[in-house]
Amino acid sequence: MKRDLSIFTPTVVDAVFERDKGRCAKCGRQWHRHSKRGELGGWDMQHRMARGSGGSKNNPAVGDVSNAIIVCRLCHLEIEGRWRTDAWFFGFAISRIGIRNPWDVPIRHAVHGWVRLTQEGGFEKCDPPDD
Repeated sequence: MKRDLSIFTPTVVDAVFERDKGRCAKCGRQWHRHSKRGELGGWDMQHRMARGSGGSKNNPAVGDVSNAIIVCRLCHLEIEGRWRTDAWFFGFAISRIGIRNPWDVPIRHAVHGWVRLTQEGGFEKCDPPDD
């Protein structure tokens, strides 16, 4: 039976919490793994490559640790809404245009600075994108 790749596994969530030091990738707010999730005032897991942006359920990259970041609920709403163009530039979201793998797209992480997130659950420092 195929697993639902739209949902991050507990192992991926744990790896992301460790990599992100329990902080929102956009604003840096501190979270605990077992704090409330998915409500206003809580934390979310952001799919950088959204399921509807080339990240279909059949694409293993959707559930990959490099495709996941911790974000505050308010930051998540900004990334998915009015802040979308900036979210693409800063790597919080990956545009459908010129689809790449999440591990290839730099992100300006609140804790780590400009990095590429690895499939192993780590990160590598990198330069910001040119455009």
